[in-house]
Amino acid sequence: MSETPPPWAFVPFKPKDTPRDVWTAYHAFRRTRRDEAYPDDPLSPDDVTEARMQHEDPFAEEDNALVLDGGRVVASFYSGWAKPGSPGYDSNRRFIWAGGHVLEPFRRRGIATAWFRRVLATMRAHDHTTLNLWSAWPDGHAFVRWLGAEEKSVGSENRLDLGEVDWGMVDAWVADGARKSPATRVELYPHRLPEPLWAAFCTSASAMLNTMPFDDLDHGEIVMTPEGLTDLYKRWDAQGESHHTILAFEPDGSISAITDVNYDPVHPDRIHQMFTGVRPDCRGRGLGKLVKARMLRYLRATYPDARWVITGNANSNDPMLAINRQLGFKAHRTGSSYQIARDALEARLAAV
Repeated sequence: MSETPPPWAFVPFKPKDTPRDVWTAYHAFRRTRRDEAYPDDPLSPDDVTEARMQHEDPFAEEDNALVLDGGRVVASFYSGWAKPGSPGYDSNRRFIWAGGHVLEPFRRRGIATAWFRRVLATMRAHDHTTLNLWSAWPDGHAFVRWLGAEEKSVGSENRLDLGEVDWGMVDAWVADGARKSPATRVELYPHRLPEPLWAAFCTSASAMLNTMPFDDLDHGEIVMTPEGLTDLYKRWDAQGESHHTILAFEPDGSISAITDVNYDPVHPDRIHQMFTGVRPDCRGRGLGKLVKARMLRYLRATYPDARWVITGNANSNDPMLAINRQLGFKAHRTGSSYQIARDALEARLAAV
C-alpha cells in the first residue's frame, strides 16, 4: 500500500526555509483552522507566527509537513520527539508526539491515515515504542479511537474572568497564608526570574511538576534546566513577552511554592497561568492559595485591560481545581490524551 493516497503528498514544512507563497497559503489555512477549531480565540499576526515558528527547539527533533490541494494548504501535521542528550531523554526516548489538522471538506479521504504511516516509519527509525496523541474535538476523538489509541487522561483549559473575581476573598487568602506560615518569605520577580535563582527554580519546579496527576498516562520524567530557561527567555525576548514568577522560601532558603505566568502583548486581553505547585511536605498551609492570590493582585494592578487568566489542569487534579474553582475558573475546553503502542499502530495500519 502506498504511503500517501493519490493525489495527496506531504510537503516538508521547514519554517526557516519556507518560500513566501507557501507561507501565504499556510496563513490562509491557519485562519480557516482557527474558525473550525478555536473560533473564540484571537489569531496571532502573520509576522509574529512566522518568527515563533522559525525558532528551533534545541531539545527536540521534529517532522512537519503540509498537504496542498493545488496551491491551497488543506492539512498540517507534526511529529516530535526528545533529542538525544536533552534533559530527561533517558526516560522519554520511547515516546513520540504527533498530531495535525485536516480542513473539514478534506476529511475522511485518508490524509491523516497516510500521515500516521509516516509517523510509524519514524517510530521504527528512532525506536519509539509509544505514540502520544491529543484531541478536544469530536472528529479528532473519533479518528484517534479508530486508529486504536486509548484514552489515558482528561484535562481542561480553564479560564478566569478577572472582572468576576472576589477580590475580598483574594486578600483574605493572602492574609491567611501569611498567618499560617509566618516564617515563609514570598517574593515576586516581574518580567524575568533573576539568573542566580534559575538552578534552584528549575530543580524545585521539576520536583513539583513530577507530582502532578497523570492518570493512566505512561510518561517520563519532566526535567527543567537553566539551559531550557535560557532558550525560553530567548524566544520571549524576541517577542516582548513577560514571565512573572512568585516564589515562597522557607527559613532554610528552600523553595516551598511556585506560581508563574506568561503575558504576551500581542494578545493583551489574556494572561497564561503556567504552573502552580507546592512542595509535598509544605502542603496544608495555604501556600498554593497564597501565591496564586499574590499573583492575581499583581496582574490586576499591572494589566488593567486583561480580562482572562487561562490555565490547563488534569480533571483529576482535585486540590488545584478546588482552588481554581473558588477563584472562579471555569472549563472552556476539554481534551483527552491518548496513547498507542507501536506494535498496535502497525497492526492497525496494516489492516486498512
